[in-house]
Amino acid sequence: MIELSVQSHLEVAHFMPDFPEGHPNRRVHGHSYNVIVTLRSEEDVSVVMDYDVLKNKVESVLSEYDHTSVNDWLQGDAPTMENMCRFLWPKFKGALPQLCRLTLFRPTLNMTVVYEGKLR
Repeated sequence: MIELSVQSHLEVAHFMPDFPEGHPNRRVHGHSYNVIVTLRSEEDVSVVMDYDVLKNKVESVLSEYDHTSVNDWLQGDAPTMENMCRFLWPKFKGALPQLCRLTLFRPTLNMTVVYEGKLR
């Protein structure tokens, strides 16, 4: 088995409607994320996927969501990193069938969510 990962960037806004009145995160605010998309080949290949093809597919998916509101994507689900990964998973899986892991990293908090979910 061998894995190949590419890292990209995502800028989004959100607000936490269930937070108490007056809490600063209840207002619209933004975050920067690093998104790491990992593919796996069960075979011992020399190339899992052409790097440029992988990067272009990742950028194509992320371009739909960059500089948008996570609340709009999730339509009622809490706009958390966990739910962002669950939402993005099928978008990447559709473009990259070898997807095995999706990692969302928020550098300002040194916080990471890793999702190895299934297409829902």
